Amino acid sequence: MKSRAHGIFLYALWLFAALAFLFWMDARFTHLNCCSQEWIDTAPTAGIRVEREQARARAVLRVQELRRRSQLHSASCLAVAMGFFLLYRKTSGVPEDVGDTEGGTRL
Repeated sequence: MKSRAHGIFLYALWLFAALAFLFWMDARFTHLNCCSQEWIDTAPTAGIRVEREQARARAVLRVQELRRRSQLHSASCLAVAMGFFLLYRKTSGVPEDVGDTEGGTRL
């Protein structure tokens, strides 16, 4: 039973670590690929220019929201992975003071 629990903890640890990496990369590569300043400057009339500026502002806000959401998902997945790591360490029977000797001095 103990080895099965360890396997589950390790599987969950790697799964959530991979998800954290995926969300971190998603946040890193989220960028605005439309609505450049050149596109706004080439507007034929002032009314169209104003609408293009508003469209760009909405797009920039949406990209920032997506980036923040991906960063939050990455951080939460990393926290869950650390929780599974701690559960694995606690149930594995590895003593906390591995470096202690019989005399009480640390190596």
